[in-house]
Order: sequence, then structure tokens, then C-alpha cells
Amino acid sequence: MPPTLRLRTLHRIAQAFALALLALALAACGRAEAPRQPVGVEQRRAEVAVPGLAWASEPAMVGTADGARVYVAGASGVDEIEWASGAVRRIDGAELVRGGDAPLWIRRGPPMTAQWPGSAEVALPEGVETWQLALAPDAAVPLVSRVAHREIVLDGWRADGARAWHVELPGRGYEVRLVAHLGDVVLVQAAGAHDEVDGWTGLTIALDAATGAERWRQAPRGERSPVAHHAIARGDEVALVYEDQVDVVARADGALRRRVTMDKAWMSIADQVGFDGDVVWSFQHEPPHDNPGSHMIGTFPREPSPARCTYLVYDTRHDRGRAVRTEADATGPAREWLVDCTAHALLPLAGGGAQLLVVPEDGVLQAIWFDRAP
Repeated sequence: MPPTLRLRTLHRIAQAFALALLALALAACGRAEAPRQPVGVEQRRAEVAVPGLAWASEPAMVGTADGARVYVAGASGVDEIEWASGAVRRIDGAELVRGGDAPLWIRRGPPMTAQWPGSAEVALPEGVETWQLALAPDAAVPLVSRVAHREIVLDGWRADGARAWHVELPGRGYEVRLVAHLGDVVLVQAAGAHDEVDGWTGLTIALDAATGAERWRQAPRGERSPVAHHAIARGDEVALVYEDQVDVVARADGALRRRVTMDKAWMSIADQVGFDGDVVWSFQHEPPHDNPGSHMIGTFPREPSPARCTYLVYDTRHDRGRAVRTEADATGPAREWLVDCTAHALLPLAGGGAQLLVVPEDGVLQAIWFDRAP
């Protein structure tokens, strides 16, 4: 082969090799995983002795959005713990319920009343479903109640105990399953009929929290249930947590902005769920319990099950299809609390932060503040 032709051939081979390397590099970039979201950093901590607080009693805990106080359900009432002073105040005869992520307690009555920090007792009319009392303490109308055994009927209540509005929305044949107070908006989701051809029918309605006026409405249809388990607002977005996915929608009109899939369904039953705009996280505490054997002859009780904590974090900016962090991935002191399950609650705070509540020993409650989910 002449020298000139040999050089041209080698040059073409080198070009082809370089192009192949470039293609491989571009393909690798396309498959590169999105950067991991930053992990929360501890800000401060506090500890308070709470008389009668026992690790095994599984008390419900709900905190204020600013992290200044927490409310713990007891046998005969609710304990209010103020972290700055260490004061513990008993609210006798009250029952702590979850009005979203804000503290809310009720008295069965009659009449049944609801109350929250800074409010008067709100006398609820007969038929209100206590499991659907949606609370947003900073809103002009902070409480919304769902009327049982009716179509889509809701009431808005002021902090002085006066009813602000009463709405009865078109939706015959639909069952309301989610009422979430998101500050200026009340989100209502209802499920209708299901058939083998069209799947589920549903309604998603956004109401003005101050007036009860309808802002927007959607009628989803498909194989997936149209009702989310949790709805959490952050800025102009709302994270809707379903069984196997999270939809991030616009608060203004419900338009879908992002969708991520989940490889675990624990978030749907979690006690606490938070959303900071980047990630959505959940925490579920299961107390220790006995494992009795069956009643068959020759079997014996099994060893008791220890407490279990399940912590999941999903990236809502990139659909990874799996959790980016679990209790086993936590770092620093948070890892010990989550893995050993001395953590009892992880409460969402305003601005995207989180407050971890730990019971290191009976009668002691400790709070650790993080700037975001740990």
C-alpha cells in the first residue's frame, strides 16, 4: 500500500474510533443519574420531661408549623409542650386528632367541639366526620369540616367558632375521601364509579378557603384510583401522594408539572409526610407489639416484635423510580434514631424544614430541628 493511502486509512480509522468514543460518552451522559438531593442539617435540639410519657404507649404527636410547640395525646387528655420554656400544660378531656399536619383536638361532647392553638372551641354540628377535619392555623378560615352521609358538603369555620361558609357541590354518586386545607385553597378529592372498561371516575375540586367558592375542577378517569392519600403544599405547588406515585401539580389550576414513581407503598399510610419542593418524604412509626402463637396444638407464642420506623425520601425533580433515602441511609445521629426506632415522629415545618421527636427513655421527649428532611 502506498504511504499516502496508508496515512489516509489510518486517519479514517482514528476518526471512526473518536466518533465511537464520543457516542459512548454521550450515551453515558444520557444514562447518568440525576444528582442526589441535599440532606438536612441539624440546627438545634431541646429536651423536656413529660410526666406519664411512656415509650410503649404509642402517643400521637402533632406539632406547630414553626416548631415551637408539640402536642402529645395522653390517656386523659392532651399535653402541650413548649420547647423554649420547657413548660408542659395538660388539656383535660381532649382527644388529639390529625387535622392535616397541624395540632387539633376535639371533645366528644355533646356538643362535639374542635379546638387548636389560639382558637376558641368550635361547636361542630351533628354529622361532622372527625376524620376529615382539615386545619390550617394561619388561614383566614382555619378549619374545614366534612358533613357525613351527604354528597360533597363542607363547612368552613373561623377561629372564633363562627361558621364562615357552607357549600354543597354537584357530585352525586361520588364519595369524598380527601379534604386537605392548603392555606388559601381547600382541596377535595372524591371517587365515583369503577368499571372494567373505563376504570375509575373521580373529582378533584379546589375551593377558596376564605369563601368556599370553587376555583377549579377536574374529572380524572383511568385505572388508578383518583384519590390521593396525602396533599402537601409548598409555594405554588401541591404534592399529591398516591399508592405508587407522586404528582406535583400547580396550586392555581391543578395542572400536572411533574410525576415520579415510587417503589414502595409505605408513604400512603405514613403518619407524617412533608414536601419541600425538591423531595417528598414520609415517616411511619410502629410500636413494639406481641406476636402470640396460633391456637393450634403444639404452637407457642413467638418473640415480641420490636418497634419499627420506616422513612422514605423521593426526589420530585427527577423520576428515579425508587427512594433516594431510607432510614438505613440517614447519616449522623439521625441514623441511630431511625434505625433503632427511638424516633417517634418526624414533623414537617414551615419552609421545608423538619422536626424529629425522639423518646430516648420513658418520660423524656427530645426534639431535633433540621433545615430539611434528614
